[in-house]
Amino acid sequence: MIIRNKKVFSLALVGMLTIGSLMFMNQYVSGEKKQNSDLQDEIETIVEGHEENVGVFISTKDGDIGINEDKVYSSASTIKVPILVEGLRQADKGIINLDEKTTVSSSDITNGGGIIRHLSDNQELSIRDLMYLMIIVSDNTATNMVIDRVGMDAVNQACIEMDCHDTKLQRKMLESVKPKDNLTSAKDMSTIFKAVYEGDMLKENEKEEFLRALGDQKLTSNLPAYKDKEKHKDVDIYHKGGSLGSTNVNHDAGMMTYEDDVAYVSVMTEDMSKKSLQIMMAEIGETVMDYLVEE
Repeated sequence: MIIRNKKVFSLALVGMLTIGSLMFMNQYVSGEKKQNSDLQDEIETIVEGHEENVGVFISTKDGDIGINEDKVYSSASTIKVPILVEGLRQADKGIINLDEKTTVSSSDITNGGGIIRHLSDNQELSIRDLMYLMIIVSDNTATNMVIDRVGMDAVNQACIEMDCHDTKLQRKMLESVKPKDNLTSAKDMSTIFKAVYEGDMLKENEKEEFLRALGDQKLTSNLPAYKDKEKHKDVDIYHKGGSLGSTNVNHDAGMMTYEDDVAYVSVMTEDMSKKSLQIMMAEIGETVMDYLVEE
């Protein structure tokens, strides 16, 4: 009788442990899914009502979230990111020297974003300076001078090598968008950042230059706008926005890092009011930052 009770007790104990283990495993697995699905639910809620005007792609270690992620948009100044990538790649190959000085003449000046057009004539700037200004203040004069040095075809080849077939550089800054405009998609932009940060598109020194420029971004009214100085203090953001009135687009794309985690976030908008899109982008950025720090 005692032996039988021991057997019954042992079988019951094994059963309880098995059930408990399965419950724990299910909770763990569903927890991972819940984290990513919660993020997706929040992003979809933020975008709700603007689905026709928005392309979103977010990639984290828990999976990808896409809303019209493959829709091709007029790129505006986000095209400056692959221009930077190719410029840095050519520097590594010795094709260009980042410290080479070049004189900015009156014929180089381009209107629109940036500061060079506001400076005195015949400024001497290095190619490194031009690339830096192209990113942190979206300087169009600097961008066109960099395009002249690295070449449109080379930038487009770099995009192909990064598996970004919808991203195309087809004109200089402020040239007419017809017949050919510069193009990209939310998925392509995130892919570019991932190719640099996790791939071998750039060597270590050039990758540091890439992060330095994108991390020093001065135009921060979109994705980083709701960054909390306490809650998100250890989140680093590397991004590039862009807007173009003639095509009525406004974008922001980049990556956010926290400890060992990274999230690639790209938001493309078209035909939205500036106030609405800025609030939407800021909320998306805040939601992804919360996701990173609360995991």
